Amino acid sequence: SALWTATMGSAASSFLSVQLANKDAERAARTTPEERLQQEIKKVEVQLTHAREPSTGCCGGGEVDETKVERLENRLMELTEIQAKRAAAKNFFDVTVPKNGKPGDVLEVIAPDGRVVRATVPPGLAEGAVFQCSLLPVAEAAPVGTTSDV
Repeated sequence: SALWTATMGSAASSFLSVQLANKDAERAARTTPEERLQQEIKKVEVQLTHAREPSTGCCGGGEVDETKVERLENRLMELTEIQAKRAAAKNFFDVTVPKNGKPGDVLEVIAPDGRVVRATVPPGLAEGAVFQCSLLPVAEAAPVGTTSDV
């Protein structure tokens, strides 16, 4: 009977582990990439805060593991750069120069969010070329060759 209990305990533990893994997978499926990135940033920030505190364990000696701090700082910088690039990418969309289009032409195009936006064909582009159009107001310094009237 002790063997039966141990076997059942192991089986129940495995079942519970699978159920928890399934719930984690379901939760991850419901979060957006932006939310997952923000969660990862917060996790690294907490780890970095703890890593900067002198260790107080039996073997710690009150020292900060500088290698770990540097690794976490680099990871945090990498994640915040990804976040900034994603945010910036949301402010632009591709525009294709239409038939008979030429540099300087002002086009009225529909942005991904449904707004009608004016975009100026940049110098050096011709029919079929693709350029980036900013969704930011012109006063916010759209990149050279693009304009936006919001």
